Amino acid sequence: MEEGDGYPSKESKHLDVIVERLHYTASFRDFRIFHEDYRYIFSNWSGHPYLPLLWRDQGVQANMVTVDAEDTNLVFLPSGRGIQLTLATLREKWYAFLSSIPASDRDRVAGSVRRDNRSSEFERSAVELRDVLSVLDELKARYGGTLELEDLDHFARQLNEFYIPYVSSSGLKRSEFLYIHQGVDVLTRHTSRIQGKSGGPGDPYTWGDALSFLALGRIDVDVSLPLVAFTAPPWAHTLSLHVRTVVPDGFEIVDPPSGLPEGAFEGTSIIGEARWDARTAYVYVGEDDAERVVENCQRMVSEFEDVKREFDSQGTQIQLGKGTIRDVAAFIGTARDYIRRSSPATLAKDPSLRVRAQTAVGIRLLTGLLWIVVGLGFYLGLTHNLGATDFIELFSALLIVVLSLVVYAVEKPILRWYVLAQTATWSAVLLEIYALAALRPLYGGLLGH
Repeated sequence: MEEGDGYPSKESKHLDVIVERLHYTASFRDFRIFHEDYRYIFSNWSGHPYLPLLWRDQGVQANMVTVDAEDTNLVFLPSGRGIQLTLATLREKWYAFLSSIPASDRDRVAGSVRRDNRSSEFERSAVELRDVLSVLDELKARYGGTLELEDLDHFARQLNEFYIPYVSSSGLKRSEFLYIHQGVDVLTRHTSRIQGKSGGPGDPYTWGDALSFLALGRIDVDVSLPLVAFTAPPWAHTLSLHVRTVVPDGFEIVDPPSGLPEGAFEGTSIIGEARWDARTAYVYVGEDDAERVVENCQRMVSEFEDVKREFDSQGTQIQLGKGTIRDVAAFIGTARDYIRRSSPATLAKDPSLRVRAQTAVGIRLLTGLLWIVVGLGFYLGLTHNLGATDFIELFSALLIVVLSLVVYAVEKPILRWYVLAQTATWSAVLLEIYALAALRPLYGGLLGH
C-alpha cells in the first residue's frame, strides 16, 4: 500500500501517546459564560514535537491559556498545521481499518476516499471527511462493528463538528510524565439551564425554569461528560477521567449530583460514588464505566428509533384509513411509548452530570427578612390607615434589606438577576400597599368598617 489514494501518511506519530488522567473542571460565572479547565497527565510522550489536546467546538471562546507544570506558556500550532495532523490521524485510522478487511477488498474500499494534492489543506480536509462519512454506514453494514471501523467511525463523526488543538512540546523537560494545564472561557447560547457545553443543544427557557430561579433562587447546572476522551481520543488511550463542577458564586449545592439521562448510568458507579460539598461536585469515570454509559446511550437511542419507526408506520396506516379499532389502540400505546422515550433519547446523545443549586443561606435569610417586612406592610396597609410617615419608615426598612442583598450580589453576575427580581417584586407590592391605604376608605365603607 502506498501513501495517497485512500492510504495514510505516516505523520500521525502521536497516536501512541497515552493520557493517564484527564481532570476536567467546569466553573460557571453567568448564564452564558463558563470556564473550562483541563489538566492532562501524559505518558509515552517523549520525542513528540507536538501534542493533541481534547476536541473543541468551533463556538465562541476566549482567554485560552495552556501552560506546563512550570507555568510556562505553550504555543498552539497554526490551524493549517493542525489540519495536516488531524488528517494524518484520520488516515491512520482509515489505514488500520483497511488492514483489518480482506486483501481483495482493500483497493475497492480505498478508492472511495480520494486525495487531491492540488487542493488547500482546508479544502482537502472537507473532501476527505465527506468521503469517509459517506461510506461509513455502507462499510458498517458490510463488515459489521469491528474495533477498527468503530474507531474510525467515532473519530470521523467527531471531526465533522469539532477540531483538535495541538501544542508544541519542543523545549519541554523530558520525563516519564508530562503535565499540561489548559483553561478557556466559553460563551454559550441561552438554555433552560446552565449548561457546560460549547454551542450544544438546549431547550429554551420555560416559565417553570424562570419562576424556579427568580422566585426560589434554584438553578440546575448541567455539565456534559467529555466521554469523547474514551470514544474518540486524539491520542492513543485515556485511562481515567475526573470531572468537577463548580456552581456560581452565591449558590450552594442542595441535592446529590444526578446523571442525565438516568438510564445512561445504570450498571456504573459514577453517580453512586459522586462526592460534593457546598459549591463543588466531583465524579470519577473509569474506562469500564465510560464504555457502559456509551453502550446504554446507544441502546436508548436505538430503542427510540425503533419506536419512532413503528409510530410513523402505524400513523401512516391510520391516515390512509386502513386501520382498525385495534390498530388505533396499538397506535395510542406506541404514541405513549414514543413520548416516554423521546426526552431520554435526546439526552442520551450527550450524557451529562446535573448539579442542583440554590442561593446560599445568607442570601436566603435576607430574602426571607425582606418578605417578612413586605408581608407586614401589606397587612398594615390592608387593616390600618397608613400615613406618609408610615410609608417612609416602611420604605426605609425595605431599603436596608435590599441594600444588604445588593452588597451580597456584588461581583456575582447570576445572583444579580435574582436580586433584581426580588427588588422588582418588592416594588410592585409596595405600590399595592400604597393603593390599599389610599382606597381603604372606599372598601372599608363597603365592608362596614
